[in-house]
This record gives sequence, structure tokens and C-alpha cells, in this order.
Amino acid sequence: MLVMAIIGILSAISFPKFYHVIRDRKVNRNAMEIMNFYRLAKTRALGRGSAVMVRFTKTGPNSSIGYLEMREAVMNSTPSGLTLTNALPTSSCTATTWENNYQGANGGRPVTFRDMGPASNNLGTYEFMGPGALAAQTGTLSPQPQAELCFTPRGRTFIRYVPATTWFPLSSVPRIDVFNARLAAAGAGVVRSVFVPPSGTPRMGL
Repeated sequence: MLVMAIIGILSAISFPKFYHVIRDRKVNRNAMEIMNFYRLAKTRALGRGSAVMVRFTKTGPNSSIGYLEMREAVMNSTPSGLTLTNALPTSSCTATTWENNYQGANGGRPVTFRDMGPASNNLGTYEFMGPGALAAQTGTLSPQPQAELCFTPRGRTFIRYVPATTWFPLSSVPRIDVFNARLAAAGAGVVRSVFVPPSGTPRMGL
């Protein structure tokens, strides 16, 4: 009985720490997946000779807590055809109408997406932190509900926060913070940040 009581006490003490470790691992894993998503976009742009755009949306479809979408700039030589064989890569971020699905003119072809899932999964919370003054690309970082980063085959990176508006060369270092809202409210848990410098090669900070 004494041994069982000791085991029960030790289990009660260690369970919260174990719970935090599991949550922290999920946060770390999700941050790695986000970093790899941006790396894939940059690599695809360099390898295929087409501009590649990644759109981050804080509130995604199906009430998800975060949504990443990758699109590739293509030009369709046959306006009436929508087959992938007719879509040719194009290298411009600024001359591409990303909202068009390659319908005759320069448009953005969907490549892949990453849905973080509903809040009930408790996998994490995602904040895209960008500069408040977009025109100058300077200033204090603040949460942005949506952000688009575009990578060109020449290694340049552009940014904007509102679709169908002007692109600006990336000269600051925005980041995506990944954390668990439930643990953060209790003053616990880790925060993992994915940084995207002007070179376009994302890194993860601890």
C-alpha cells in the first residue's frame, strides 16, 4: 500500500510536466512543418523557374486556426484550356494575378496547402508577425491576419498583406510564432518562431 501511495504521488507530480512536454513537442513539430513549407516554396521557385507564392491566413476554411496555401505562377497559352499541360511557368510575382487559376493570362495555380486544423485540436496558435508600415517595411512587428510571401527564380522575395494589392520587396524579417494558447495563458509552454529573412530562406529560432 505504501509503495502504491508513493507511485500515485509521484505520478500526480510528474503528470503536468509530462503534459507540457507533449504539448511543446507538438508546437515544435508544427513550427518545423511551417518552416519546411516556406523552404519548399523557395526551392520550387528556383527549380522550376516560376514565381511561387505562399499565403498565410490566420482563420482558414472549416474554422481552422491557421492555413497555408502555395500557388505557382503560370501562363496558359490556350485561354479556353485549363489542363496542366497548357500551363507554362512564369517568373514574375508582381505581374501575376494570383487570384486567377491560370485562365488564359498569368495566374496562380494551386500547388499544395497546410491546414492547421480546428482550435479543438489544441495543436497550437499561429501569429504572423509583420512590420506595421508596409510601404517602408520597417517598424515594430505586429500580428497580421493575412500575409503573402512570393519567391522568384532569381532569389528575390516580395511581401504584401492584402490580396490584389502592390507587392513590396522584403527588406525586414517577418516571423510566424507558434505556441499553445492553453499553456501560454498559464504562463507555460514554449514558443517557436519561424523567421523569413530577405534572402527568403526560412529559419526557426528557439
